[in-house]
Amino acid sequence: MTLPTFKSQIDSNALVLDYYSEIMGVYPFHAEKYGHCMAPFGGGMEHQTMTSIGSLGSFSVNSHELFHQWWGDHVTCKT
Repeated sequence: MTLPTFKSQIDSNALVLDYYSEIMGVYPFHAEKYGHCMAPFGGGMEHQTMTSIGSLGSFSVNSHELFHQWWGDHVTCKT
């Protein structure tokens, strides 16, 4: 039952996304969605519109990887 376990954490990412959009500008991929892929490894890795992460229960790792959507995926791919 992964979703019930992590649903509140997943839902909190919407607040973080809103906050980052206020300070950094609109989410670069706002016409698309943002999602998570839980995989059996430590830490996380952002990919455009998706984060692969070892545990959805880490607010700091989730927030860190989400921030890479602005500084990493958007800037790197654009320039």
